[in-house]
Amino acid sequence: MVPLLVAFALTACRSDSYDAKTCGPVTYPETQTVGVLTIDKGTLSCTDAKAVIDRFLSDPKRAGNTGAVEFDGWLCSSPTAAASEAEGYSSICNRGSADQVTIRPAAPSPATSGECDADALNRELAGTFEYKIVRCYGNWAFVDTGGLGDAQSLARRIDGTWTIYAAFPTSTCSSKAKADGVPDKELGSFPPC
Repeated sequence: MVPLLVAFALTACRSDSYDAKTCGPVTYPETQTVGVLTIDKGTLSCTDAKAVIDRFLSDPKRAGNTGAVEFDGWLCSSPTAAASEAEGYSSICNRGSADQVTIRPAAPSPATSGECDADALNRELAGTFEYKIVRCYGNWAFVDTGGLGDAQSLARRIDGTWTIYAAFPTSTCSSKAKADGVPDKELGSFPPC
């Protein structure tokens, strides 16, 4: 009888902790990239965790390679692209060893148009990478190779043939990208001119 009670208690605990850990979407102000706010350690509410992340993302002192900032006992940073891929989060805030919140990648949106055909895209680019379409905009597609580091690109179809318009990070400025017809939702990936 005791093992059944223990199993029930563990199941109930697991269910409660899962609900409390995922707090919903967070949008990076610079790039409009959406991630998922997660409480990894501690007893923070989602409201408190969101306040910490919002404070970090809006802090004017955020600069440098990782954008590390300290405030109110919190240390927050955003790792480099390769470290982010390896660690599984794009930003992290710790308050000692008691509290930790992270922004994790959101599940990719499925392609939204029949015009983005992954088989055609990969056949026409015929490179060493296998591209996965993350977001589709008709003749534009945000693609990812799933590799470490700079694995994301924006592809476009011209006269029925897919080409890579920009690999990220890119030096193409946002006003040129806009003039070239890059979808508005992707302009945040391009540096200002």
